[in-house]
Amino acid sequence: MKKNRITLTEDILKMVSALSSQKIDIPSDFGYGNYIIAMQDNCLYGGSDVLEDVSRILGLYDKHIEGTEENYNGIQFPEDIEKYIYDNHEFIVKNISDIEALVHYYSNKGGLTPGTYNTITFEKYND
Repeated sequence: MKKNRITLTEDILKMVSALSSQKIDIPSDFGYGNYIIAMQDNCLYGGSDVLEDVSRILGLYDKHIEGTEENYNGIQFPEDIEKYIYDNHEFIVKNISDIEALVHYYSNKGGLTPGTYNTITFEKYND
């Protein structure tokens, strides 16, 4: 069995703590409600703009390009900061299932800290 390794940085954990979800009720034949928790890629962090949301979460909002706050296409950042924001967002999207499993597993063990984890056995690697 292949073991997945996932490295959680401080910035990734900040983003994980800001994830937003929506409860969606599903009709049930058993007389009680069923529901799922849904996340949409474009508003994972509660707002409607990934760049702006993540920049605020990571404390990078003040690095935006002055005068772009009201842009039709959204706020703009220098290329290196925009890349950093989108790289971290892409990491969350690609690894959301493993991250959710880790959050559940570590919720009663003191929580997650930055580090590399094995998502099959949930062992933290001490690199």
